[in-house]
Amino acid sequence: MGEDGPVILDLDATLVEAHSEKEGAAATWKRGFGFHPLLAFLDHGPGGTGECVGALLRPGTATANNAGDHIAVLAEALAQLPAQVRDRVLVRADSGGGVHAFLDHLHARGLRYSIGLMGYQPVLDALDALPRQAWKAALDEHGRPREGAQVAELTRYLPPTYKPWPDGMRVIARRERPHPGAQLRITDRDGWRITCFATNVPGGRLAEHERRHRLRARAEDRIRCLKDTGCATCRCTTSPPTRYGSSSSPSPPTCSPGPNCYTYAVLNRIFHWRAGRRVPGCPPPDQTDGAWLAYLCHAPLLLWGPLLVVVTVAYSRRRTATSTASRNGVGVRA
Repeated sequence: MGEDGPVILDLDATLVEAHSEKEGAAATWKRGFGFHPLLAFLDHGPGGTGECVGALLRPGTATANNAGDHIAVLAEALAQLPAQVRDRVLVRADSGGGVHAFLDHLHARGLRYSIGLMGYQPVLDALDALPRQAWKAALDEHGRPREGAQVAELTRYLPPTYKPWPDGMRVIARRERPHPGAQLRITDRDGWRITCFATNVPGGRLAEHERRHRLRARAEDRIRCLKDTGCATCRCTTSPPTRYGSSSSPSPPTCSPGPNCYTYAVLNRIFHWRAGRRVPGCPPPDQTDGAWLAYLCHAPLLLWGPLLVVVTVAYSRRRTATSTASRNGVGVRA
């Protein structure tokens, strides 16, 4: 962790599908069935490492903009950080965190933030009042000018009805021509795709603030990696669901490793993979009962690839030999 600069915490929710009746699973807003956990990742350094420092297991009916859940996960994430860097924290989230209660909490704690905002009517009115020359060139993720994208600050053009939000909050908008085939939303203007976010970071270039906010998309990659490494196959066995690592929870949730966890553990012992890629909240499979029996049962799965190659090569050689014999008249009846 660097000596200066913000320590960025990304908060994001995701849907985890359940294909059977599991404890705490419920219908989701996407007409599925499963869970809707809220996660917190630490994003720092030039490459943006992404340790998971907090999580809240929620049923599928949980809403994305629940301020209480965001506050709870943020408290767990802050508890994971050294005390000397907590005053440098900058919280990033999508529009699910853009609610009064959560922003007021961040302001009361003296934390910096960069939070997505929905296209409320006051924001749309400010966009209409914004002069054309207020738009400035946007930057891509590498800090270079991005063609067809512009940013502008809406704060001074917001109507008085928007003032109850926290003091010092700035509203920054980004507009970009949509990709071919993309469908515009009702809140978009004049063929531009409009997105907005709120921040209380003073000064600086608007393009740099907007670039930093868009790098929040790395949280989506980390969530996908969690799912690929077995997050979706670990079964929660604690009732009722509680927060991972919470000191106030009498019985934090535990996970019994699924097939992906055991297969990964076997590969880990063979190739010495990093233990840090283990699923957060899921205990190492070698620390569970019957671990070595599970290893023996799952080890043959590792032979599936080599055996498939051997069978394919043998079949190809047999077909080649048969074709050669037919052309030479060997084994063909008169």
